[in-house]
Amino acid sequence: MIDLQQVAKSYSTGSVTLPVLRGIDLQIKPGEFVALMGPSGSGKSTLLNVLGLIDTFDTGDYRLCGISMKDLSETEAARHRVTRIGFIFQSFNLLPAKTAADNVALPLYYQGVAQKKRRTQAMELLEQLGVVHRAHHRPRELSGGQQQRVAIARALITDPPMILADEPTGNLDSTAAHDVMQLLDKVHHAGRTIVLVTHDESIAAHAQRIVRLHDGRVAGVA
Repeated sequence: MIDLQQVAKSYSTGSVTLPVLRGIDLQIKPGEFVALMGPSGSGKSTLLNVLGLIDTFDTGDYRLCGISMKDLSETEAARHRVTRIGFIFQSFNLLPAKTAADNVALPLYYQGVAQKKRRTQAMELLEQLGVVHRAHHRPRELSGGQQQRVAIARALITDPPMILADEPTGNLDSTAAHDVMQLLDKVHHAGRTIVLVTHDESIAAHAQRIVRLHDGRVAGVA
Protein backbone atom coordinates (compact mmCIF):
# COMPACT_ATOMS: atom_id res chain seq x y z
CA MET A 1 0.00 0.00 0.00
CA ILE A 2 2.83 2.40 0.92
CA ASP A 3 6.15 2.35 -0.91
CA LEU A 4 8.79 4.98 -0.21
CA GLN A 5 12.03 4.94 -2.17
CA GLN A 6 14.83 7.27 -1.04
CA VAL A 7 12.39 9.99 0.06
CA ALA A 8 14.18 13.14 1.22
CA LYS A 9 12.82 16.38 2.65
CA SER A 10 14.54 19.59 3.73
CA TYR A 11 13.33 22.89 5.12
CA SER A 12 14.97 26.22 4.29
CA THR A 13 15.17 29.21 6.60
CA GLY A 14 16.88 32.11 4.89
CA SER A 15 20.25 30.80 3.68
CA VAL A 16 20.12 27.73 5.95
CA THR A 17 18.83 24.38 4.66
CA LEU A 18 17.88 21.78 7.26
CA PRO A 19 17.61 18.17 6.06
CA VAL A 20 14.80 16.37 7.94
CA LEU A 21 14.32 13.16 5.93
CA ARG A 22 17.51 11.74 4.44
CA GLY A 23 16.56 9.01 1.99
CA ILE A 24 13.74 7.01 3.58
CA ASP A 25 13.03 3.54 2.22
CA LEU A 26 9.85 2.08 3.69
CA GLN A 27 7.18 -0.37 2.58
CA ILE A 28 3.92 -0.94 4.43
CA LYS A 29 1.49 -3.61 3.33
CA PRO A 30 -2.31 -3.17 3.17
CA GLY A 31 -3.87 -3.87 6.56
CA GLU A 32 -0.58 -3.52 8.46
CA PHE A 33 -0.22 -1.64 11.77
CA VAL A 34 3.12 0.20 11.96
CA ALA A 35 4.45 2.46 14.72
CA LEU A 36 7.03 5.18 14.00
CA MET A 37 9.36 5.89 16.90
CA GLY A 38 12.48 7.95 17.49
CA PRO A 39 13.82 10.91 19.46
CA SER A 40 12.58 14.46 18.92
CA GLY A 41 13.89 15.77 15.61
CA SER A 42 14.26 12.30 14.10
CA GLY A 43 11.70 13.05 11.37
CA LYS A 44 8.67 11.09 12.63
CA SER A 45 6.06 13.81 12.24
CA THR A 46 7.54 15.03 8.96
CA LEU A 47 7.37 11.49 7.58
CA LEU A 48 3.77 11.17 8.72
CA ASN A 49 2.93 14.48 7.05
CA VAL A 50 4.51 13.26 3.81
CA LEU A 51 2.53 10.02 4.01
CA GLY A 52 -0.64 12.05 4.61
CA LEU A 53 0.08 14.45 1.71
CA ILE A 54 0.06 17.35 4.13
CA ASP A 55 3.66 18.05 3.18
CA THR A 56 5.58 17.50 -0.04
CA PHE A 57 8.94 15.77 -0.42
CA ASP A 58 11.97 16.92 -2.40
CA THR A 59 13.45 13.80 -3.97
CA GLY A 60 12.70 10.09 -4.20
CA ASP A 61 9.29 8.58 -4.80
CA TYR A 62 6.23 7.81 -2.68
CA ARG A 63 3.61 5.44 -4.07
CA LEU A 64 0.26 5.09 -2.36
CA CYS A 65 -1.88 2.20 -3.60
CA GLY A 66 0.47 1.97 -6.59
CA ILE A 67 0.08 5.63 -7.57
CA SER A 68 3.02 8.04 -7.40
CA MET A 69 2.43 10.99 -5.08
CA LYS A 70 5.31 13.01 -6.53
CA ASP A 71 4.62 16.57 -7.71
CA LEU A 72 0.88 16.46 -7.04
CA SER A 73 -1.13 19.64 -7.36
CA GLU A 74 -2.95 20.70 -4.20
CA THR A 75 -6.24 19.64 -5.80
CA GLU A 76 -4.87 16.17 -6.54
CA ALA A 77 -3.38 15.85 -3.05
CA ALA A 78 -6.68 16.91 -1.48
CA ARG A 79 -8.57 14.31 -3.51
CA HIS A 80 -6.26 11.54 -2.29
CA ARG A 81 -6.50 12.78 1.32
CA VAL A 82 -10.28 12.78 1.26
CA THR A 83 -10.67 9.34 -0.31
CA ARG A 84 -7.70 7.37 1.03
CA ILE A 85 -6.55 8.81 4.37
CA GLY A 86 -8.04 9.44 7.82
CA PHE A 87 -6.12 11.61 10.32
CA ILE A 88 -6.00 11.43 14.13
CA PHE A 89 -4.03 14.11 15.99
CA GLN A 90 -2.67 14.50 19.52
CA SER A 91 -4.53 17.81 19.95
CA PHE A 92 -7.77 16.36 18.45
CA ASN A 93 -8.12 19.28 15.99
CA LEU A 94 -11.88 19.52 16.49
CA LEU A 95 -13.65 22.72 15.45
CA PRO A 96 -14.63 24.40 18.73
CA ALA A 97 -17.84 26.02 17.44
CA LYS A 98 -19.28 22.76 16.06
CA THR A 99 -20.89 19.88 17.91
CA ALA A 100 -19.32 16.43 18.07
CA ALA A 101 -21.72 15.19 15.37
CA ASP A 102 -20.94 18.13 13.10
CA ASN A 103 -17.19 17.59 13.54
CA VAL A 104 -17.53 13.92 12.60
CA ALA A 105 -19.69 14.70 9.56
CA LEU A 106 -17.39 17.42 8.19
CA PRO A 107 -15.31 15.21 5.83
CA LEU A 108 -18.53 14.05 4.15
CA TYR A 109 -19.49 17.69 3.58
CA TYR A 110 -16.31 18.10 1.52
CA GLN A 111 -17.30 15.02 -0.46
CA GLY A 112 -20.65 16.59 -1.29
CA VAL A 113 -22.73 14.10 0.72
CA ALA A 114 -26.26 15.26 1.53
CA GLN A 115 -26.82 16.69 5.01
CA LYS A 116 -29.27 14.01 6.20
CA LYS A 117 -26.92 11.19 5.17
CA ARG A 118 -23.96 12.97 6.79
CA ARG A 119 -25.82 13.25 10.07
CA THR A 120 -27.01 9.63 10.00
CA GLN A 121 -23.51 8.28 9.37
CA ALA A 122 -21.99 10.52 12.03
CA MET A 123 -24.48 9.38 14.65
CA GLU A 124 -23.90 5.73 13.76
CA LEU A 125 -20.15 6.10 14.22
CA LEU A 126 -20.51 8.02 17.47
CA GLU A 127 -22.72 5.20 18.75
CA GLN A 128 -20.17 2.58 17.72
CA LEU A 129 -17.45 4.51 19.57
CA GLY A 130 -19.54 4.95 22.70
CA VAL A 131 -20.03 8.73 22.64
CA VAL A 132 -23.39 9.17 20.89
CA HIS A 133 -24.75 10.65 24.13
CA ARG A 134 -22.31 13.55 23.62
CA ALA A 135 -23.21 14.09 19.95
CA HIS A 136 -24.72 17.53 20.49
CA HIS A 137 -21.98 18.82 22.79
CA ARG A 138 -19.09 21.01 21.68
CA PRO A 139 -15.46 19.97 22.20
CA ARG A 140 -14.98 22.11 25.32
CA GLU A 141 -17.80 20.13 26.97
CA LEU A 142 -16.06 16.78 26.34
CA SER A 143 -13.28 15.02 28.21
CA GLY A 144 -9.98 14.37 26.42
CA GLY A 145 -10.91 10.74 25.86
CA GLN A 146 -14.29 11.71 24.45
CA GLN A 147 -12.70 14.26 22.13
CA GLN A 148 -10.30 11.64 20.80
CA ARG A 149 -13.18 9.21 20.20
CA VAL A 150 -14.92 11.94 18.21
CA ALA A 151 -11.68 12.53 16.28
CA ILE A 152 -11.41 8.81 15.51
CA ALA A 153 -15.01 8.80 14.28
CA ARG A 154 -14.19 11.74 12.01
CA ALA A 155 -11.16 9.86 10.64
CA LEU A 156 -13.29 6.79 9.88
CA ILE A 157 -16.38 8.40 8.39
CA THR A 158 -15.15 8.39 4.78
CA ASP A 159 -14.12 4.72 5.15
CA PRO A 160 -10.47 5.39 4.18
CA PRO A 161 -8.11 2.43 3.75
CA MET A 162 -5.35 4.15 5.78
CA ILE A 163 -5.37 5.88 9.18
CA LEU A 164 -2.49 8.14 10.22
CA ALA A 165 -2.26 8.87 13.94
CA ASP A 166 0.19 11.44 15.37
CA GLU A 167 0.67 10.81 19.12
CA PRO A 168 -3.08 10.01 19.50
CA THR A 169 -2.74 9.27 23.24
CA GLY A 170 -0.29 12.06 24.04
CA ASN A 171 -2.87 14.30 25.77
CA LEU A 172 -4.77 11.51 27.53
CA ASP A 173 -4.55 9.88 30.93
CA SER A 174 -3.65 6.19 31.08
CA THR A 175 -7.26 4.98 31.20
CA ALA A 176 -8.35 7.07 28.22
CA ALA A 177 -5.18 6.10 26.34
CA HIS A 178 -5.96 2.41 26.90
CA ASP A 179 -9.50 2.90 25.59
CA VAL A 180 -8.27 4.75 22.49
CA MET A 181 -5.75 2.03 21.69
CA GLN A 182 -8.44 -0.63 22.03
CA LEU A 183 -10.46 1.31 19.46
CA LEU A 184 -7.48 1.53 17.11
CA ASP A 185 -6.90 -2.20 17.52
CA LYS A 186 -10.50 -2.76 16.39
CA VAL A 187 -9.99 -0.42 13.44
CA HIS A 188 -6.90 -2.39 12.47
CA HIS A 189 -8.61 -5.76 12.82
CA ALA A 190 -11.37 -4.45 10.53
CA GLY A 191 -8.76 -4.28 7.79
CA ARG A 192 -7.42 -0.75 7.76
CA THR A 193 -3.76 0.17 7.50
CA ILE A 194 -2.57 2.21 10.50
CA VAL A 195 0.62 4.27 10.80
CA LEU A 196 1.06 5.70 14.29
CA VAL A 197 3.70 8.06 15.72
CA THR A 198 4.43 7.63 19.42
CA HIS A 199 7.14 8.08 22.05
CA ASP A 200 5.53 5.43 24.26
CA GLU A 201 6.82 1.87 23.98
CA SER A 202 3.59 0.47 25.47
CA ILE A 203 1.57 2.21 22.75
CA ALA A 204 3.97 1.04 20.04
CA ALA A 205 3.55 -2.53 21.29
CA HIS A 206 0.08 -2.56 19.73
CA ALA A 207 1.69 -2.38 16.27
CA GLN A 208 2.85 -5.31 14.18
CA ARG A 209 6.09 -3.52 13.32
CA ILE A 210 8.05 -0.68 14.90
CA VAL A 211 10.09 1.53 12.55
CA ARG A 212 12.71 3.52 14.44
CA LEU A 213 14.00 6.77 12.94
CA HIS A 214 17.18 8.63 13.80
CA ASP A 215 18.43 11.81 12.15
CA GLY A 216 15.97 11.44 9.30
CA ARG A 217 16.90 7.87 8.47
CA VAL A 218 15.40 4.46 9.22
CA ALA A 219 17.60 3.19 12.05
CA GLY A 220 15.87 -0.13 12.55
CA VAL A 221 12.72 -2.18 12.02
CA ALA A 222 11.37 -4.70 14.50
